[in-house]
Amino acid sequence: MKRARTGLLCMLLLAVFCLIPAKSTQAATAKRLFTITINDGFVSQKVPVYQYTESGGSFTVAAKKTLRTLPVYAGAKTVRISIGSKTSLYKNTYKSVTYKKKATLSGTTSLKLTLKTKAGASKTMTVKLIRPSMPKISSLKTSASTFTPGNYARLSVKLNMKAGVAVKAYYKVKNSSGKVVYQKILGTRKSTNYTAYWDGRPSKGNAAGLSASDYVPAGTYKLTAYLQYTVGGKNKFISKTVTVKIKRASSGTSGTAGGNGTGDSPAGGTGVGTATDNPAFRATAWKWKVTLSGDDTLDFMAEQICQQVLTSSMSETERARALFVWCVKNFTYLGSNINTKTSQSQVDQIAASAACVAYAKQADTQIATGKAAVNWTDGYFGSKEGSGMHKTKMGWTKAGLIQKKGNCLVLSCIYQTLLRHAGIEAHIVENPSGSGHHFWNVVKIGSKYYYCDVNKGFYDSDPDKKTFFLRGTNFEDSQWARVRKNESKYAIAQKVSAADCPGR
Repeated sequence: MKRARTGLLCMLLLAVFCLIPAKSTQAATAKRLFTITINDGFVSQKVPVYQYTESGGSFTVAAKKTLRTLPVYAGAKTVRISIGSKTSLYKNTYKSVTYKKKATLSGTTSLKLTLKTKAGASKTMTVKLIRPSMPKISSLKTSASTFTPGNYARLSVKLNMKAGVAVKAYYKVKNSSGKVVYQKILGTRKSTNYTAYWDGRPSKGNAAGLSASDYVPAGTYKLTAYLQYTVGGKNKFISKTVTVKIKRASSGTSGTAGGNGTGDSPAGGTGVGTATDNPAFRATAWKWKVTLSGDDTLDFMAEQICQQVLTSSMSETERARALFVWCVKNFTYLGSNINTKTSQSQVDQIAASAACVAYAKQADTQIATGKAAVNWTDGYFGSKEGSGMHKTKMGWTKAGLIQKKGNCLVLSCIYQTLLRHAGIEAHIVENPSGSGHHFWNVVKIGSKYYYCDVNKGFYDSDPDKKTFFLRGTNFEDSQWARVRKNESKYAIAQKVSAADCPGR
């Protein structure tokens, strides 16, 4: 009986060991054979070559994994190749290695090397060379050739650059002695447009020894933009320079603008801000949480409009209604795509204005204290902030506000921006493409979603312009009905209550 139990225990142990997986196959070992030196006339790069031996004895030859695809200098036309640092493993195993000692470069060039073992076998390997396009500064512009710091004034710097690989972009401002008084890193990207602003103050620890709390002295300065292109650990710099004359700083504080900001009564004026606006303009301390686009110029324009037509005592419906009527009365329909270039100079002027700069600082404070938040996303344009489509949408909105016109999409973008600034959730919807293609807004009042259509409001025979403001699914509109069949993001209310829309 004891022997039987012992036999059973052995069988169980054997079964357990059988269930344990065998040790995985040993990874290939890598031993260096030699080093390839690739010289493109700008930098020499060394690429180690290894023999990779499998556990079964078979082996391959290849460059170090991270260097099998090698970037070379964008301006190079040819490369020279040499081999050195041959190890004893190479000398004991191989008879020869053949390769071209010079190669002409294209966008992608493959270098092929053939090794012959002493036993007569051949092994081949390749190194792929990538030559990107040469980085280029297409344009460098400032908002003015003469700049007077102070009173919140800012000099805008616009850099347009192109590159086949990501390059570091920055600019420096040098005085007449060639010493750097200010510098700013713009970013590390491929082809893009950068916009930055300088208020005329020096950088901390600048080479000219100027105080960072004061403005730079009057004089002629060189503003130089640089692209730092790095290949093989060596830097190449592409630059472009413009001249800026700095006048004596204007009088006036550079701190927080004045004003009580209570928002209890609408501000005067009907237009969008310009560089001549009162620098004392400030953001209103609205009783709701403001949702900003994140673009200082656009948010400044939206704040000006809201101060014209809103008060803090207004309900959600009253705010949505006031902005709807303002849009209908102040815009005209544009049957084609809006041209953003025609208003770009005005956008730049507003961005550099004292009033806009002052507002931007106050908006940052509101965000930091939780009184405002940044959100430029919506269900129609997706969730990628900063994407190409989002930047285009922002450009349309700013151009529409300046030109006071737009097609249905631009008008929907404008109304959405204003509503969010007024603390109201708003989105853009579109009916299926084809005949009658159209855009309008979904607006959330209380806990319910409704349709609003500024574009259709232009043609509303109702003198109060209420026909296309806050409508539910019981309102018959052929274009709206088409989107209801496909739109599931928003639960549109069937009808509007008297509380939500008094007087209808």
